[in-house]
Amino acid sequence: MYLGLLKEFLFHPDEEYIINRTLNVRGKDVLLLSLTKENDTCSLWVMRKRDLHEELYEVEVETKRDEMLRHIESSNRDHNFFLNQMEIQGNIVEFDTSFNHYVHENNWEAIVKLLHFVELGLIPEEWDNVELENLVITEFRQKEGDYVPVIDTTKDLSILLYIGQDTRQVPILHSFKAHMGKQDMGKKIIYYDKELGKEGCFYINELTSYDPYEDIEKMVKNIENIEERERVLDDLINAIKDYCPRGKNLAIIEYETEDDTQLEFYLKEYLDSKPIIYEDYNEKEPIGRSTGIGFIATTDKDKGINGYKLRASVMQAIDKDYSGELQIELFSRYLIIPEE
Repeated sequence: MYLGLLKEFLFHPDEEYIINRTLNVRGKDVLLLSLTKENDTCSLWVMRKRDLHEELYEVEVETKRDEMLRHIESSNRDHNFFLNQMEIQGNIVEFDTSFNHYVHENNWEAIVKLLHFVELGLIPEEWDNVELENLVITEFRQKEGDYVPVIDTTKDLSILLYIGQDTRQVPILHSFKAHMGKQDMGKKIIYYDKELGKEGCFYINELTSYDPYEDIEKMVKNIENIEERERVLDDLINAIKDYCPRGKNLAIIEYETEDDTQLEFYLKEYLDSKPIIYEDYNEKEPIGRSTGIGFIATTDKDKGINGYKLRASVMQAIDKDYSGELQIELFSRYLIIPEE
């Protein structure tokens, strides 16, 4: 690294107001460091500990289901939060973006920011034994164009934080069979939710499928430049061809839940298959729900045949003309964490 580049990481905001408070956010200790002003906007800086839980990756997974369960556990143990707004001295500051600075030996920008707060005496001694890789500094940045409050340092700098709504994925792992096509009214699937300790249910409206390549071709038609259009088309096709080969369709399940819970479904055969591991990291990564491309299904109706909100979930590839039975797994549900 060149000295000139390191100089760009130096952190000297126009104004800085020390907060230096510790609070617990959804079970995690968080340090409220300071409020800064720079370039006609203000930012709130916080720091938290991560749980890298390397032990999760010491056991080799046998199936894609195991791999995805490990990802859920990892994500739930190191979950981010977002601050909607802050109230200080009667002023409301709304945030619309956040930036995470993960501290490690190769991230000089994060290290420089960490040292800035250390020099200000804002990091308690009990954090001295935390490994750098387990520290994250987050900047919550004010909505662009909003009024920047004037802070009176002779008055109390207590703040009130409003934490945004969030979601958490909860494994279910309930298998069932259903035929392609429209389903009868009242076709209810009952499953057991271990986290809630009780049964839940959903209704199937229809099992159908669609051709993602048709959607891609329609989408790129809006690109006027021919070369750019062909490049984007090739990139998108290369991204999905392993997940859904040409000549196949993606299966879709349309469903209802009585409490509007969002569910996630997969074909059981897919979850039972072995995960793809590349020894050469330069090779293209496998395409799946957790990689860089995803599929979002929508319905043309607000409510299903049972009177509840209608939702849809995209599953995996099947033959275009397949009309038989599918073995499906309700893999997980999404728990809504309300704003605070």
